[in-house]
Amino acid sequence: MSSPRLKAIADDFPRSEHLGSVSGYQPKLIGKFADGKFVTGWTEVELLERFDTCADLVQQLIGYCNRKLSEDPALNV
Repeated sequence: MSSPRLKAIADDFPRSEHLGSVSGYQPKLIGKFADGKFVTGWTEVELLERFDTCADLVQQLIGYCNRKLSEDPALNV
């Protein structure tokens, strides 16, 4: 069951399933126990936290780039 907040995340936001690797001859599965289930990949909470962190970084970069453009008009090409 998806939360409404999860639907706000863009479809093209990376949801990589490769979170690690384990050496050895026999095949292994990397996962975690969350909410009473064995889960591989991102949980909804982890995905939302990752999305919010990326969105915050984008806002910081926008402010930084706008400040740099205002300081040096030659950059605005």
